[in-house]
Amino acid sequence: MTEAAIYGLLLGIGVYVGTAMLMGTQKANNLPGGAIGGAILLSPWYVAMPAALVGHIIAVVVTKMVKR
Repeated sequence: MTEAAIYGLLLGIGVYVGTAMLMGTQKANNLPGGAIGGAILLSPWYVAMPAALVGHIIAVVVTKMVKR
């Protein structure tokens, strides 16, 4: 379970970074769906999905803090 949470967190951050590089940060801030979709592939998904959302939120907060 811990591994799924860690991989989900990293997946959420990674998907955000990839989306931000391709589409820009403003659009990536509002699109957590990629992290959720990828987390479904991890087992158990009910642990990985919230962790992926947390990773997305962390990446958004860090990006907004850096842009100030």
